[in-house]
Amino acid sequence: MRHIMVKLTINNKSVEVPEGTTILEAARQEGIKIPTLCYYQDVKPYGGCRLCVVEVTAGPRTALTASCAYPVAEGIKVQTDTERVKKVRRLVIDLLWSRSPDLPILASIAKELGVEKPSFQLGDSQCILCDLCTRVCNELENMGVIGMQGRGSKREVLNPFGELSEKCKECGSCGFVCPTKWIHEVVDIPAPCTLTCPAGINVQGYVQLINQGKYQEAVELIMEKLPMAGVLGRICPHPCEEECRRRIVDEPVAICNLKRFAADQVDLKKIKVEIAEARPEKVAVIGSGPAGLSCAYHLVRRGYKPTIFEALPVAGGMLRVGIPDYRLPKKVLDEEIEKILSLGVAIKFNQAIGRDFTLDSLFADGYKAVFLGTGCHVGMKLGIPGEDAEGVMQGVDFLRKYTLKQPFTLGKNVAVIGGGNVAIDVACSALRMGSKVTIVYRRSRDEMPAHPWEVEQATCEGVETMYLTAPLAIKAENGKVVALTCQRMELGEPDASGRRRPVPVAGSEFDLPVDMVIPAIGQRTDASYLEGTGIELTKWGTIVADEVTHETSRPGVFAAGDAQSGPWIAVGAVGGGEEAAESIDLYLRGADLRAGRSKKKKHHRPARFPVGGVIQPREAMPTLPPEYTCSCFDEISIGYSVEKAHAEASRCLNCYSDCLEKYLETGGKGVPAPKPRVLVPERGPGQRTAYDKPADEAAVKAILNKYKDEQGNMLPVLLGINRHFNWLPRPALEHVSDELHIPMAEILRVATFYNAFSLVPRGKYIISVCLGTGCFVKGSPRLLERLERELKIKSGETTEDMLFSLEPVRCIGCCALAPAVRINEDTYGRLTPDNIPKILKMYTEPLAAQGD
Repeated sequence: MRHIMVKLTINNKSVEVPEGTTILEAARQEGIKIPTLCYYQDVKPYGGCRLCVVEVTAGPRTALTASCAYPVAEGIKVQTDTERVKKVRRLVIDLLWSRSPDLPILASIAKELGVEKPSFQLGDSQCILCDLCTRVCNELENMGVIGMQGRGSKREVLNPFGELSEKCKECGSCGFVCPTKWIHEVVDIPAPCTLTCPAGINVQGYVQLINQGKYQEAVELIMEKLPMAGVLGRICPHPCEEECRRRIVDEPVAICNLKRFAADQVDLKKIKVEIAEARPEKVAVIGSGPAGLSCAYHLVRRGYKPTIFEALPVAGGMLRVGIPDYRLPKKVLDEEIEKILSLGVAIKFNQAIGRDFTLDSLFADGYKAVFLGTGCHVGMKLGIPGEDAEGVMQGVDFLRKYTLKQPFTLGKNVAVIGGGNVAIDVACSALRMGSKVTIVYRRSRDEMPAHPWEVEQATCEGVETMYLTAPLAIKAENGKVVALTCQRMELGEPDASGRRRPVPVAGSEFDLPVDMVIPAIGQRTDASYLEGTGIELTKWGTIVADEVTHETSRPGVFAAGDAQSGPWIAVGAVGGGEEAAESIDLYLRGADLRAGRSKKKKHHRPARFPVGGVIQPREAMPTLPPEYTCSCFDEISIGYSVEKAHAEASRCLNCYSDCLEKYLETGGKGVPAPKPRVLVPERGPGQRTAYDKPADEAAVKAILNKYKDEQGNMLPVLLGINRHFNWLPRPALEHVSDELHIPMAEILRVATFYNAFSLVPRGKYIISVCLGTGCFVKGSPRLLERLERELKIKSGETTEDMLFSLEPVRCIGCCALAPAVRINEDTYGRLTPDNIPKILKMYTEPLAAQGD
């Protein structure tokens, strides 16, 4: 598409840009610096901060104007650094800095503009009312969650409608565009990686700490949520990386590998874990898998001394007996479990619920709450003939027997049925033990649920895979397996899982000679111990528990992990364990379990999130060669070197968050308290700033005299001054303060918050549509739309005849009349869109009569 080019002059330099370009964009194209806080390329500009003011000296409309909102026109001349421009910018930054004196970004801009310190006492807010967050939320993301709330000096950017908070998808766009990052004080916006992590780990924070070489601090930050960084750093499928915005640039940050690196650098004995004041209540935790260990860890941090009851002779659950050493060395697991136990957690082995004790007996023994984290340790049957033959063993049983060194007979030719991670672990373990292994999977490799890197590793080590093949029967002779009867499949339409359904190919049956069959098609929980306990179960046999509080149908009993969710990932069980621990603590304290808690929201990826960044390939994880690993259980992944870890951590885009700085400022103890402020004293009597010209002072006196008898005359006086000067000079503000006997701080609050010092070209009648909370709720956006149609202009524009200017304002102080519109000093309330033409007619008819 060919663009129409427009020629203009900026600082006496000829410039040519496409039609529709703003003065700010044209200046930036030429390398001319114009300060701004509220500009963002993907939303319609309206000059909220006014720092980008320039002077148009030649063209259809010559005036001071906000360059971000002024489109270029043929032949206009612009000056960006005249003395008049500098004065306005200094006033604007002074106002902003006085309201938010603790913001470094304002101090930096003020220094560049020659303002040494804030001049006024306006407050200590960090919101500069640039409106970027509200416009991105409403215009770009179409969420409609953030709005303006409050009036006068208490005006802030907040979510004014409590019922809309559920609409927030925590996309983080508001936090990204906020020039001061203050929005993080209003809305707790985690980075997408943190939001996606089932355990809620501050991913962004620990990645940045690793980049700074602060490995112990990184592990301490991880352990605020996750007590097993080394374990999860090896086996987590890292859903966080799926939402990492680095993937928009090239590839996601290797978050999981970095977690493992940090854990490998630290001696856990030196990690300090804060423990709350001791609590007397006894709590039982059933199961020492990831959910149980997490629950116990977070309970002990809250002051309890929980006791874990474990059915096996070892701790760890599926982490111990379901994951081979080549993926998770037992030494790593042992060290992290020992750290949890050292904090005050007791554990009893070979204690199975339903066999050695019951829920009733626990409560009878004085336990006040019980957590159920029994996992899913029962393999799913194939449901085919011959499944009871000798030589058939469930995948989870195979891995458990090998880990616990229990006796079993391993076949020489093994068929593993399934395509998940357990099937891959079984196949690779059997291969290392000397068997010839074939995986039988009824779909193609693309549909395989196992992690792609695990499938690739198995293939490289020598595991054979028969895709599009389904087992029909297990053949046995003398009660022992001799073959697996299979049938070829082809893919049909997708099923409920989204994967294409396998369809049998007629006449394609064949026998696969094997002497051992290991089904690994899924697991379920054994909930037989819950019969007669009052615990409700789902149709799948999992425990029914509240998705927020993890309460079961029996008071005092909570559940999480695979026993509640069904087979899922370990980090999900860890997150559930922490949430259950919080609920147990609240329950024992007699508090509301739901207060301030809600179901986790699904991350919403912003429509146009600017990421920047230079292409930098992801650091590959060094591994042992498959020709070596295929014959031993040594850990395959070697781990990052320091150089690789820092290079990988440096790829993090640090999405719109200041969480790391907050963590470091407080030594890892939360958000720091506000810094003490030294307020600049008000000016004394007779210290008023002089006017540039006597005529200016005379004009202000005339305006003051015009409104001297009106009640509440400050606002019309300021509006009159604004129309005369097209901005609010400081001498005029001080003059108004003295004459009306109103403190300068109050004058400046009105000037700042009521949008009175507008710098865009003005018509004879200024139409201000109130978008304050009350007006907005009662329909002021519809009034604005009707005015735009009637006047044939957009908000912030002036009609060609310079008769009307249209602007949305944040408040005009008349909520009782909502929705309201003000035209110059006249206010019209309780309007409907149909009233708009009648009101406009009142202003145009006198002019028409004068023309006659």
